[in-house]
Amino acid sequence: PRQLRLCSCKLQGFMYSNNDPKAPMLANQQVAYAQPVATGVPVKDVAYSGVPNGAPSAAPQGASRDNPESSYKDLWAALLFIGHLGLIGYFAFNDGLSNLKGEDEDADIDSDDLNTAMEISAIVAVIGGCLSIGYVSYALNHAEGLIQCMLWFNVVTNLIVGLLCLAFGAWPGTIIFLIFAMIAWCYLRLVQSRIPFAAAQLKAACSAVLAHKSVLWVAYGMLVVQMGWLMLWCLAMVGVYGDMDSTDDSSTRRLGAYDDDYYNDDGLDSGSTTDGLTYFGMLISFYWGIQVVSNVIHVTVVGTTASWWFQGTTSRNTVSSSFKRSMTTSFGSICLGSLIVAILQAMRQMCESAARRNDGCAICARCLLNCLSNLMQYFNRWAYCYVGVYGMSFMKAGREVFNLFSSRGWTAIINDNLIGNVLTFGSLVVGALTCAIGIFVAWAADRDDLFLEVGIIGFLVGFAMCMVVMKVIDSAVATCFVCFAEDPHALAQTNPQHYEELLGAWQLFHPELVTYIVAY
Repeated sequence: PRQLRLCSCKLQGFMYSNNDPKAPMLANQQVAYAQPVATGVPVKDVAYSGVPNGAPSAAPQGASRDNPESSYKDLWAALLFIGHLGLIGYFAFNDGLSNLKGEDEDADIDSDDLNTAMEISAIVAVIGGCLSIGYVSYALNHAEGLIQCMLWFNVVTNLIVGLLCLAFGAWPGTIIFLIFAMIAWCYLRLVQSRIPFAAAQLKAACSAVLAHKSVLWVAYGMLVVQMGWLMLWCLAMVGVYGDMDSTDDSSTRRLGAYDDDYYNDDGLDSGSTTDGLTYFGMLISFYWGIQVVSNVIHVTVVGTTASWWFQGTTSRNTVSSSFKRSMTTSFGSICLGSLIVAILQAMRQMCESAARRNDGCAICARCLLNCLSNLMQYFNRWAYCYVGVYGMSFMKAGREVFNLFSSRGWTAIINDNLIGNVLTFGSLVVGALTCAIGIFVAWAADRDDLFLEVGIIGFLVGFAMCMVVMKVIDSAVATCFVCFAEDPHALAQTNPQHYEELLGAWQLFHPELVTYIVAY
């Protein structure tokens, strides 16, 4: 049989021999938590090795092959977040509960209707979770077709709306939507060569999630934690309201009030600025908690997908280990990045309240902060990939993201657009199905009077359940992109089929960056 004597590949000008048991890793490559010590890519009858050239891999100083970074990172941010939780808990249980006593709890709600709606919601939630997993399995087998369908759907939708505007004589709308349709068609033609790579990434991500389905339970569990945080924060707000009322002579001044009397002619608080500062601090707390819970899920999925990439399906306790790292060594990094986003979102919310008074500066500031907040969230998504895979601090992960986008930025953005449409479409489909199922269950229970309520609840519950799963898939897709840029050879050892699909798809739009060297 033909034997491989030499298989070398070039990555950023670095050469190594595949038959050398002491061959170093790829140039400057950081070591993943789950990455085994490997010395090359296993090959079969006719071997080849190809990796995308120009992939970023600037590992930080001190990282070694056998000693990945595992110490606590950004510990001060984690301690700050824990202290903030203690403060919110104090306001919630010490002041919030006492302020709720004596409130009028009478409500005109039929208990039978409420129980029926809750029962149907529970049924719809279970069905929505099952349908979401079913959609993931379908996307695994029809990824490229779904991406093509979404691109054509965008073209056809704009074209139909343009023709409807033409039929009703709305010429401006006709011109606008026909231009949109033309742009969508041009975009479809331009990204044709990139669709196979996006589809291969989506397939790899779906395979990773389906191989470790317990990560979905972690995501749903954190969704419950998210709901608990919202209730705790609302209770704390009740406590803050009570404290403000006890020291405020005017009953019209309330924390976060948006009426015109709350501001003077200069757009400032007519009284003390304490109310505004307290409101701003509570907004930061609100968004910080939401971001931390969401990013814990993201980093857990990243670690799980990285284990699938480097160790395949043979690794054990993968999800629990990833979740443990997210809540311990990487928790500080999660809190730090989440705090930055929370501050931007809180500032945007304050500007929105000021913009309601038609303040031109506030409107411009709101737009700017909205853009900054969205950019920061997108940046965090990739930074947490390096946090979850390599255990980096948040700032060090940020530098890696800049390196990644300096060489593969447009590829990442286009992939996100192509795959994001598929994930959003899946959530809408599941929401529509659960809406129909909820109405059917109400009809079977002879509760025709609840069709509207149950239909709305069914759609929202199904959409939310599927969005959790799609969030997991989105995190897995980002991880696959980072791992492919950093160490594509590892996948050849653990999942050769996905490796060949990714490599072949990459060659379609970057053939000059793939080197094949075969020797016998």
